[in-house]
Amino acid sequence: MQNPWKTISSKTLLENPWWEVRQDQIVRPDGSPGEYNIVVTTDSAFAVTITEKNEFILIEQFRYISGKLSLEIPGGAIDHDDPLDSAKRELREETGITAATWTDLGAVLPANGLVREKMHVFIAQDLDFTHEVPEQDEAISRVLHISFPEVLELIKTNKLDDGQSITGIFMAALHLKLLG
Repeated sequence: MQNPWKTISSKTLLENPWWEVRQDQIVRPDGSPGEYNIVVTTDSAFAVTITEKNEFILIEQFRYISGKLSLEIPGGAIDHDDPLDSAKRELREETGITAATWTDLGAVLPANGLVREKMHVFIAQDLDFTHEVPEQDEAISRVLHISFPEVLELIKTNKLDDGQSITGIFMAALHLKLLG
């Protein structure tokens, strides 16, 4: 299908090293003029990390925006490297764990319609726990090993409510046939 939207002009409203808010003047599919505001961020990479006991590795950290502790899978912005290298770096920085086996599950759009970002998801397995301590500049309070049924219960009870983490966990669960 051909794009039914037409961009007339774009201007940056806010910008920092991590994101930009852009305002586009557009023509809508019905021909009427309009305005569209877009948050442009760097792409991200996440590691759904699974132990030999089929436990998922989650991190707990305080998030400024929500004002609370958040359970999440390790991940973050792609920093001038490829998605897999970013996922490896984020796992190591946030947990101290490294993995020998990586499975690329592809990329998804975590907030299509609001944010222009691709979220690359990988499964990390065959883990080395030699240095299982987050780096000092990471605001990680705990690294947790949680069974898949417990992860599902955390999601059901909104104790794990980070959308990117839930997306990554379900992509991995589908790939590994953990859902019946």
